[in-house]
Amino acid sequence: MARRSGWLLLAVVSAALALLTLVGGLWSAGAAIAYGSVIGAIGPLAGTAFSVLFWRWIGLGAWERAHPQVDPETGRPLPPGEEVGPWGWVGRAMLALILIAFIGGGTWATIAGRHDDQRRADLQDRVERTAKRSGLTIDRIDAAVLAHKSWLLTADDGATGVGPDPLDALLRVPGTTVEDASAEADRAAILVRPDEGPPCIVVDLDVNDLVSTRQTSRC
Repeated sequence: MARRSGWLLLAVVSAALALLTLVGGLWSAGAAIAYGSVIGAIGPLAGTAFSVLFWRWIGLGAWERAHPQVDPETGRPLPPGEEVGPWGWVGRAMLALILIAFIGGGTWATIAGRHDDQRRADLQDRVERTAKRSGLTIDRIDAAVLAHKSWLLTADDGATGVGPDPLDALLRVPGTTVEDASAEADRAAILVRPDEGPPCIVVDLDVNDLVSTRQTSRC
């Protein structure tokens, strides 16, 4: 009875892990898409599919052992089936390879994800430090926005305006460009786009010209 309860517990745990893996994988893929990296969502989705299949296989096997087939004549559990044949060993070898690939891929995805997160955090920190040293004010950003609109009027047939874009002078951080800016009476913002693509960085100024930054995928 205790042995059967153990198999039943394993089946329940496997089902829970499969569900958690599914939710976590979908969340990771959704986060990658939100940051503008559709290709980055492929890894989490593939890893999730392999993991869910693995835990399904474990869970079904444990469930069958917790509820063995019963001989209708004797009422006793039927003995185990035949020994594993050649194709069974091939299946086990393939499963082992899949698990190795899954673990390796998951490890690589984790390391790559942490590297990307650190890279984005470092870039945001550089943008914020540069913005604070640049002496930005709401009035200065407002003037640059007005100059940018005038600069656009000098463009011919959709080309860029004559001379440098006034927005570029607001904030110069290597590896980035100023995509847009806006200013109101009590706040202003600058949208900075990394050369590598989203997520972008928003530099916010409050009514006291205090600088803060945040990341956004809407750029």
